[in-house]
Amino acid sequence: MTQMKNLILLLLLCSGLLISTAFSAGFNQGNLGEGPNANMFQGDSYGSLSDAMRAYQSSRKAPSVMGRPLNFSDNLNKATGEDNTQKSFQAEFEVPPPAPNLFQSFVQKTTGVLLPIFGQTLFNRVNTFAEQQSAPIPADYVVGPGDELLLKIFGASVDIDQHVFVDRDGMIILPKVGPVSVAGIRMSELEKHLKHRISKVLSNFRLFVSMGQLRGIEVYIIGQARHPGKYVVGGLSTVISALFSTGGPSSTGSLRAIQLVRSGKVIATVDLYEFLTKGDSSKDRRLLSGDVINILPVGPMVALKGELPSPAIFELSRAPNATSLRDILSAAGGVAAQTAPQKLSLERLDPEKQKPLVVQTLALNEEGLKTPLKDGDILTFFPIKADFENAVALRILDEDIVRVPVTASTRIKDVLPTREAMLTSGYFLRRFGIICKPAELDTIRTSARAGLSNSQAVQNPSKIQNAPSGQSQAQSQMPAQNTGTPLPMNCFPASLDKDLSKEVGGENDISRIRRFNGIDQINWEHAIIERPNPMEFTTEIIPFNLGKAIAGDELSNLLLQPGDAITVFSQQDIAVPIERQTQIVRIQGEVKAPGVYQLQPGETLKALVARAGGVTANAYNYGTELSRQSVKVRQRENLNTIINRLEAQLSMESAKALAGATQTAEISQVSAINEQYTRSFQAKIERLKQMMPSGRISLEMDPSEPEFPDFKLTDGDEIKIPTEPGYVSVVGAVLNENVLIFHPGRKASNYLDVAGLAENAETHEIFIVRADGSIEPPSAKRAKVYPGDTIVVPEKFYKESGYSIFMKGLKDWTQVFFQLGLGAAAVHTLNK
Repeated sequence: MTQMKNLILLLLLCSGLLISTAFSAGFNQGNLGEGPNANMFQGDSYGSLSDAMRAYQSSRKAPSVMGRPLNFSDNLNKATGEDNTQKSFQAEFEVPPPAPNLFQSFVQKTTGVLLPIFGQTLFNRVNTFAEQQSAPIPADYVVGPGDELLLKIFGASVDIDQHVFVDRDGMIILPKVGPVSVAGIRMSELEKHLKHRISKVLSNFRLFVSMGQLRGIEVYIIGQARHPGKYVVGGLSTVISALFSTGGPSSTGSLRAIQLVRSGKVIATVDLYEFLTKGDSSKDRRLLSGDVINILPVGPMVALKGELPSPAIFELSRAPNATSLRDILSAAGGVAAQTAPQKLSLERLDPEKQKPLVVQTLALNEEGLKTPLKDGDILTFFPIKADFENAVALRILDEDIVRVPVTASTRIKDVLPTREAMLTSGYFLRRFGIICKPAELDTIRTSARAGLSNSQAVQNPSKIQNAPSGQSQAQSQMPAQNTGTPLPMNCFPASLDKDLSKEVGGENDISRIRRFNGIDQINWEHAIIERPNPMEFTTEIIPFNLGKAIAGDELSNLLLQPGDAITVFSQQDIAVPIERQTQIVRIQGEVKAPGVYQLQPGETLKALVARAGGVTANAYNYGTELSRQSVKVRQRENLNTIINRLEAQLSMESAKALAGATQTAEISQVSAINEQYTRSFQAKIERLKQMMPSGRISLEMDPSEPEFPDFKLTDGDEIKIPTEPGYVSVVGAVLNENVLIFHPGRKASNYLDVAGLAENAETHEIFIVRADGSIEPPSAKRAKVYPGDTIVVPEKFYKESGYSIFMKGLKDWTQVFFQLGLGAAAVHTLNK
């Protein structure tokens, strides 16, 4: 008999465990025959209850999309052939924002700004509340079917450590005890209840009970929800947490009127504004299975735009005149420091009028903040004016404008006390070859504003600014011979950045020095004050002598007024007389002291050579090259003119050739020749376009006794004194276009005999380009030749089948090239 009882007890225990396990997942509170999950245990897709449970447990680990586990739903649909309408949020994911409502669209049409709905973006990221394993269980939580209990019972005759599930009848099965009803028991009373029940069977035991997996409860989200439907949420879910789990209200749904309906009655209304703006969740209610969350249509709305921390569309309280401007500003986070308090614009709708929009002006004072708002109001907040009460603007050279405080007695010398105050951050960057990315340029301040001299700034750069401790990769490659203080972050030597180095050192030395001198050389004789006249909306320009003002001259040291703008110009901005400019030239080659020199006023080539120590014994004075930037520019213009004329002539000669042909065969022949020569000379013109003019000036010296002329130099001139070359060049229509060894006493005809004249050589148009850049006129065959000279032999022109060959004018063009200072390279290019 005892064995029979034990067998019956064991069967009851096994069946209870199977049932409680099946319903621990919250399958419609344990009802196997009902609900969307009931078909999981039917059909041939799953061979047994254990197979179905494994499929379900696997699905719970899958990611969720729109509240539906992917694997579980797919498997369930395949098994049943039905659509799984029940949703269960078990992951965090983004959902697309809803379409704008009518008021949002109206505001956008009238103002051009699409404002968001306040609080709506918080629901764009859905966060599951179904799994709440780590959430503390409140004492008033009521145990129900589907909950998992963690039981530990130990004593002299018992040792139980078991997870049990509450079945659909509210029962759990305990070894040696049997079924125990726990449904409806509060968590705070559960341990006492179990001890009382177990003590009828056992004695001398201790009991510990805690909550494991919570049951899922079904709730319905209806009304103006973003995703209405039936959802399974966690057993501890509330109205607010369920809204975050399901996407919240749509654009047409209210955030201030959300009803909780239970058994057909509205038991609570939640205003999310209290929660979103104050964190007040006192009116939030815990959900029970079967609860309905009804999101009512959105109530009256207003729009706040402009200079605010959070411009948006806000919903008013549904009570008339219950929401003031102060209330809405509190929800919006208040006004910003830069919001103008004097006025704001209120656009109000009055549909009964023919012109329904009315504009009012309010102030952010006590009276204005009490203004009740109405449905459709549009409020625009303005920024404060950038009008300084006690400051002037200062702009030095290419630096950003800075503002300096002034008083009623402040003068120019108070703002710019010394000439060192003119030293800008760009000055130091350029002088020391440093590049800073734009965001870091302001980190380097001038030594004058730190009260240091130029030399002190170089020795103590840390006093100019606080250099960050971190260094970029470019900084780590800096040479070690610096002062020891690291450069500011993102500042590094120009040589380490190929793209940015052009700003500081990407050209030759003389170009860099000239450019930096032009930028950094201040126009001490002229600066201006721009003084606004707010009554007439005009600006008065007041010039003054900057150098005298700094020196304390009463006439130049003007009294400043708030709002003044002081501009200090460079010599690039406004050119000063030549004697005041810093002019840089370079002389190199066969001089005793080659280098870069600053010109003295009115200094000539002859004087500069003498100042450089004179020429060496190997100098070839007659071949001296003097290049000037302005001449190079002019040569470029001349070359472009010639190219344009050559292209026009090519086109014209081509048309003439075709027009002169009459017979079909002749037209075909002329066309073929035309095409051949056109391609050939287009290629020559393209090569001519790639030429770089030298900017050379002909010095026209006597070749037998060359002396440097008293020719005035200017900024940027480059002088090169070569050694005697020992050769003569012959180019053009010759058989041997090459350089020939110079022999004293030989004439041009001797070199032409060696080079050999071609059949198409125009012998009556031969000329010589002298080593000093001058030109010997045509018919120079008997002229004496000197080292470095170039003999140019033009080509004749031909006629073939009525087509005038393009080279008809080459003999003219070659002379033009040299007359315009383009040199033999242009002729050589066309002869290729």
